[in-house]
Amino acid sequence: MLGGVSDPNTAYLLIRGMKTLSLRVAQQNKTAQAVAEFLENQPTVEKVWYAGLKSHPDYLLAQQTLKGFGGVVSFTIKGKREETFRFLDALRLSFISASLGGLESLVLHVATQAYGDLTPEERRQLNIPENLVRLSIGIEDAEDIIADLDQAFEKI
Repeated sequence: MLGGVSDPNTAYLLIRGMKTLSLRVAQQNKTAQAVAEFLENQPTVEKVWYAGLKSHPDYLLAQQTLKGFGGVVSFTIKGKREETFRFLDALRLSFISASLGGLESLVLHVATQAYGDLTPEERRQLNIPENLVRLSIGIEDAEDIIADLDQAFEKI
């Protein structure tokens, strides 16, 4: 009648996690900015979506209203689905997962994992290309994530 009731261990883990939330979010914001800047200068990347980039259409609004730009960076790879899958398969640090992540960085092929129940035509109508990747940044060092992305781009 009063909503969800957590067991004591879950409540303890929640309280413990809340104590470090601001540190983790600050690290994700910092790392995501560095990763987005790297991706924007990567020749095998077609486009990057991250509100912390000046190229983002809502950059000025985001600067005025946000304390950070978040830990999710989306980008399209130059090429088709096959090149995108080769890139994803070559990643060593980021795991392929449909989650938005936590402490570890996770990557997602948007068309198949988030919108796999739609037909290719329905995805085209929604402007979800086959080469779209969503990277949910964890708390790893930016240099480690960038190095992993860089080596994976070489496999395309």
